[in-house]
Amino acid sequence: MALLLTSFPYVGLYRVNDDNDDDDDDDGDDDDDDDDDGGGGGDGGGGDDDDDDGDDDDDDDVVIMVMMVVVVMMIMMMMMMMMMIMMMMMMMMVVVIMMMMMMMMMMMMMMW
Repeated sequence: MALLLTSFPYVGLYRVNDDNDDDDDDDGDDDDDDDDDGGGGGDGGGGDDDDDDGDDDDDDDVVIMVMMVVVVMMIMMMMMMMMMIMMMMMMMMVVVIMMMMMMMMMMMMMMW
């Protein structure tokens, strides 16, 4: 009985440490050392990725920022082009109205 009582926690600890849930660290693997490798050697734990944006993943956030800036610049260019076209149309309308007024004045002069 004493042997059973003393061997039971050992068996329990061995069983718990042998399957996959209750060791003392949170690195996802089955041993008791806290090496933070994500269960199978993840991302190296400490700044071992291939970009320079300071976080621990492999995507380069600077590229996303550059793309956003390019998209904003393209939208601004489109708006500027639309404004230029509108201004040209307005100018043409003003010129046409001026020409029509001149024609009317000439007609009035001729009639009078």
